[in-house]
Amino acid sequence: MERQEQGNKDLEASRYYIFVFPLYVAGQCSLCPPQLRNWIIDKLHFIADHVGAKVSKIAAERLERGEKMNPWTLDVNMGAHSASAWV
Repeated sequence: MERQEQGNKDLEASRYYIFVFPLYVAGQCSLCPPQLRNWIIDKLHFIADHVGAKVSKIAAERLERGEKMNPWTLDVNMGAHSASAWV
């Protein structure tokens, strides 16, 4: 039963991953106004807190610190290619 619950949690988290990349890209764009960047950070934290997606929390923290990185390396740098990135 515990294994099935973990599988359901991983599936739920993976559904939200599709939002992490575009939110991160928009948030680090130099044309993104501060109000929108704050909204994006809030949504990334929401995904992390309510779904348990670690990759979302890391993306939000990078935006808060103003760190710039190639968004195409987001998965690799955050370890999102592994299931442990989500829980």
